[in-house]
Amino acid sequence: MDNSKLIRHVAIAAILLLGVYWSAASAISGEEYPNTGFLATGEWLKSHKGDVSLVIVDVRNDKDFDGKLIPGAIRMPWSQFQYNESVSNMGEVFVGIVRAQQLLGEHGIARNDTV
Repeated sequence: MDNSKLIRHVAIAAILLLGVYWSAASAISGEEYPNTGFLATGEWLKSHKGDVSLVIVDVRNDKDFDGKLIPGAIRMPWSQFQYNESVSNMGEVFVGIVRAQQLLGEHGIARNDTV
């Protein structure tokens, strides 16, 4: 086997191993959401329940929704913020900031609200 093929095979193997390592590390960490810093915990909600600009939005999709909302929360399934991009085979795609702001505005949520 010439050197270029050997280098290519080693590079592919290294990339595959990194992918396996990354997947295993993600599974071990238990994080299901990549940006957990953007999610509100129960403690955070309790400590901010008096904030007049706080709006709680439940974005669970129908299959995950159990029919129970936090009192005062607005239900807006995440599917409202997606569209199917079947032409380019990309699947569900975020509707974009402008459309998301329109959707939130339709529910009385302003730019200066904490969502």
